[in-house]
Amino acid sequence: MERLKGKVAIVTGAGSGIGKALAARLAKDGASVVIADLRNFDIAAAQIANDTGARTLGLQADVSSRPTSRAWPRKPSRPSAASTSW
Repeated sequence: MERLKGKVAIVTGAGSGIGKALAARLAKDGASVVIADLRNFDIAAAQIANDTGARTLGLQADVSSRPTSRAWPRKPSRPSAASTSW
């Protein structure tokens, strides 16, 4: 299903559990997905990209920390067509 094609989803807590499941579902629906977590962000991003063919980006982030949240880019650049990097 491609109903989210051209959209970017940022999922916090997506390194494992419910967050990872949500990120995988969004990827299956065609979204490019940013996997943000303190741990396993890189592994989860690679697994989701491999399983779904979606563009993913793993970011180590603590969204409970104001400095970390403010350091995020306001608008991510477009992901590359054949990789998990942006």
